[in-house]
This record gives sequence, structure tokens and C-alpha cells, in this order.
Amino acid sequence: SGRLVARLPEWSPQVLGIHAGYASRRQMPPALRALLDFLVERMAADPHWDEAGPLALA
Repeated sequence: SGRLVARLPEWSPQVLGIHAGYASRRQMPPALRALLDFLVERMAADPHWDEAGPLALA
């Protein structure tokens, strides 16, 4: 049927965090800004990430 089948339903993977570090600058490169915005948007849409706390950019 094309559907995924859970083979180990009693097991769940370890939850890992994602950290983004970058040098402090007055002007952030547009590519870096776009990447950080993308990550925040994607993770904020997944309720699983709410358990770790709020997402914020400096």
C-alpha cells in the first residue's frame, strides 16, 4: 500500500537539539539570515520542538 510500517513500536529515537552559532556582526549576511529564519520556521511548526522551550534569534 506504500505506507510505512513501524517495526519497533516500543522504541523511539533520542531527541536531539539543534544549535546555530555565528560571529557577531552589525550586518548579518543574507544567506545566514535566510537559513536561521528557515530553521526557526520549520521547527516552530513541529509541536515536538515546543517541549524544549521557545525558539529565538539574537
